[in-house]
Amino acid sequence: MRRGPGRYGAGAPASADYPGKHSRVAMVAMLAGVQAKFPGFVPKRISKIDHHNNAVRFSCSLGSASGPSVVKGIDFCALAADGQLASVIGFTDKMPS
Repeated sequence: MRRGPGRYGAGAPASADYPGKHSRVAMVAMLAGVQAKFPGFVPKRISKIDHHNNAVRFSCSLGSASGPSVVKGIDFCALAADGQLASVIGFTDKMPS
């Protein structure tokens, strides 16, 4: 089941779930929340990084360091002129029920 998208970056709207989610601080807080929900799990990039102009995409997962992934998804990112992330749109493809 595909869930998402989760949007982060200057153009992303704030919501009740993630107030001010357009900031890098909000993105870091969201990632910290995921790691708190799944203690001991580590994020992994599971694909090559495709890059074209100022856009990148890659697949990622979350699971124990030596076991199977329990969360999988794909992220699409836009890069700012300085090479920093300008926005991230993420889709979750696999999530535990």
